[in-house]
Amino acid sequence: MNLGESVYRTAAQLTEGLGIDIDDTCAQTSRGFYEHLSQHFPPPQDVTLEKVRIHFALNGKTMYWSEHPQASILSRQLVANANFHAELEPMPDAATSLQQLAERKLISCYITARLKSMHHETEEWLKKHHFPERPIIMKDADIDFDNNNTWKAAVMHYLHPKVTGLIDNDARIARNLEQESYAGKVYLLGLTHEHYQPTNGTVIVAPTWKEIRELVLR
Repeated sequence: MNLGESVYRTAAQLTEGLGIDIDDTCAQTSRGFYEHLSQHFPPPQDVTLEKVRIHFALNGKTMYWSEHPQASILSRQLVANANFHAELEPMPDAATSLQQLAERKLISCYITARLKSMHHETEEWLKKHHFPERPIIMKDADIDFDNNNTWKAAVMHYLHPKVTGLIDNDARIARNLEQESYAGKVYLLGLTHEHYQPTNGTVIVAPTWKEIRELVLR
């Protein structure tokens, strides 16, 4: 797979440390989708934000809206909308935790499946919300949305051992790396062992940033 210009250009300038996902790891992306989609396509009462967040982390689908053609179109439009991403709120405790890890020189870069055309807006968002300054690896436009996980897993293999592991919310990426005997560590944020059962020591599950921070600092 061609990983894209952003990966190959950035790889040479990286320092050793963890890669950090952005959506639903640093930014409350599921909340943004939930609010926008609910405004246009009100869901049943039992479709809560927390259920939507967990469902997407496990399956990559927006629950109720994934079966609604017009809602699916809006979802794809939001994925590529820089203004939508610029307005997201940060995940609780994410910036503080990453600043502490950065002080220990444990953070290498951000790795996101956002399109590289959103680099400026993403960089400005990270600065605005006081995240540590690090290189941002982003996806080329010719890599389809449905291949995001395959792309990111391939990036992690390519960047190892300089990028020693990944902090991410997406169970599909964690499972992919686990099955491929990835040599680094994957810290899976926002889920519990009820949602994800690690099999070989590659994946470490922790529901909050506080727990992730403590695990990394051990």
